[in-house]
Amino acid sequence: MNRRLLIRIVFPVLVFSLLTACNKDENRYVFIWDQTFGPGSALDVAMAADSGIVVCGTSSGKPFLKKITRGRVVGTDCTMERAGSFTSCWSDTASFVVAGSSQGSLLLAKIDKMGELVWDTLIDGSFYIDVASMARRNDDTFVVVGSARVDSLRDGVSGLLFVGFDIDGKIIFTEELVETTSIFAEGMAMDGNGNIYLPMTRRWGDDNPTAGAAKFSAELHKIWESELYNNPNYGAASMDIEYDDGMLYMTGRTETLRKEEVVNNSFVVALNPSSGVDIWKSYREKSNTGVDVTIVPDLGLLVLNRNCFVASLADPVDGTDMGKIRMFNGCDSYSTTEIGASVKVYYDQSLLIGGARGGSIFVALKGTDLIDEF
Repeated sequence: MNRRLLIRIVFPVLVFSLLTACNKDENRYVFIWDQTFGPGSALDVAMAADSGIVVCGTSSGKPFLKKITRGRVVGTDCTMERAGSFTSCWSDTASFVVAGSSQGSLLLAKIDKMGELVWDTLIDGSFYIDVASMARRNDDTFVVVGSARVDSLRDGVSGLLFVGFDIDGKIIFTEELVETTSIFAEGMAMDGNGNIYLPMTRRWGDDNPTAGAAKFSAELHKIWESELYNNPNYGAASMDIEYDDGMLYMTGRTETLRKEEVVNNSFVVALNPSSGVDIWKSYREKSNTGVDVTIVPDLGLLVLNRNCFVASLADPVDGTDMGKIRMFNGCDSYSTTEIGASVKVYYDQSLLIGGARGGSIFVALKGTDLIDEF
């Protein structure tokens, strides 16, 4: 073949291949939709009954809730006139129920679809509360667990505050769990029988925290508590837990060395919900913490890592690495201001994520079609 003709044929093919590869790489970091909403952080995201988005968190140091319509317009907007944050939200077609904290007290509230506060209540525990996790029972009542954050360094012993209430704000029960060691639980899961699963972290005085999990009956009797393998030279913490199809999945962080410096290392573990025995455990991202875990249909088990919103994928059967979804190009987990907090599977099977970007409330929808192998 004529050399000049060969070049004329091959060169356009090479250029096309390079452009296609570049476009694919650029598209890897494109969101289906994303929005920032001013100073603060989205701490929980959920799907609304009309295919909209519900997001709650802290805005300029105050608890907020927003409902974003299917047309991506803010339809409901409520910011409370008190310090604190909402860390868990639920909605139906008429209202929103939220749980969080305000100056160390458990905060519960109901907001109507116009953004008006229907009721709110503060419940004090014998310890400081930073975060609340909420689940809805089969009888249309709610259970919330209030806890200090694992990273909080306060005098005294931290425990757990369990509260049951209905949609009208009537308190059904309150019960504290306080022991000789500090206990933390920043997430919660519930099965069809009302059993409660907590990502349990313990800390003895000034010792390193240890990661574990616990199961409570619907009547709040502890059924089991298990401790994951914890190297006493390093700290570890459980951050979130998910019950799905007879399996229990939990994520969090342990510590490891990075260039002779101790850094966080996210993990995910599968547990037997009947016994708490771990089935498999997988370490995911260095300089990172797993903050949310969920099952994505036809894709696998997904762990949202705090730094850079990196989504790690694993086979739910044995924990085999199935790749990751990167949200931001060039994001360094070691020094980022892109901080993930919550992930859900949206109606169209995209990922609904919430957190903070550059110090601002950040909410986005991300496709799951571009997965890095490494």
